[in-house]
Amino acid sequence: MGDFLVAREPLQPTDTIIVLAGNSIYRSQYGATLYQQGLAPRVIVSNEPVRTHGLDSTWWELKQRGISSIAVPDDSIMPITEVSGSTFEEAQHSRDIMRREGWHSAILVTDPFHTRRALLTFRSVFEPAGLTVIPAPAEGSKYQTDGWWHDPDRGIRVIQEYIKLPYYLVKRQI
Repeated sequence: MGDFLVAREPLQPTDTIIVLAGNSIYRSQYGATLYQQGLAPRVIVSNEPVRTHGLDSTWWELKQRGISSIAVPDDSIMPITEVSGSTFEEAQHSRDIMRREGWHSAILVTDPFHTRRALLTFRSVFEPAGLTVIPAPAEGSKYQTDGWWHDPDRGIRVIQEYIKLPYYLVKRQI
C-alpha cells in the first residue's frame, strides 16, 4: 500500500524544480540538492502558513527574515507568494509562474508518500497548458513508506493519502 503512493521517474534537466513546502525540511533540502546537481537553474517554492509556538507566519516571510533557508541562491528562488491551501492550488500557482516565465518543464519535489497524488494533480493542471513534470520523492525524508504500519506518523500520512486520492478524483483535481 505504501509503495503505490511513491511515484518515481528518471530525472533529467528541466527549466525549474518545484518544492512543495508541506512543513517538511526534507523537501527543501532535496530540492536544493537537485539544484546543486544542475538539474534546473531555478527553484519554485510553495508558500504555506507556519503556525507554531505562538508564531503565525508563512514560509516566505520566515525566509525573508533569515529564519528559514534553502541552500539555493536567492536570485534562483521563485516563491509562490500566495498561500496555497492544497496541492491543487500549488499546481495552479506553479503553472501560472511557469507560463509567465516561459518555462515548460519541472521536477516536482515532495515527500515520498505524497508523490503519486502530487504528480497526478500537477499533470492534470500542467498537461492542458503544455507543461511537463517529473516526480522526485525527497531522498532522506523521514516520511518514507516502508514499514509505515509500524510508525504512527508514517501510518497517518499513508492513510491520509488514501483518503485524499479519491477526494481529488471526485473533485476532478487529478
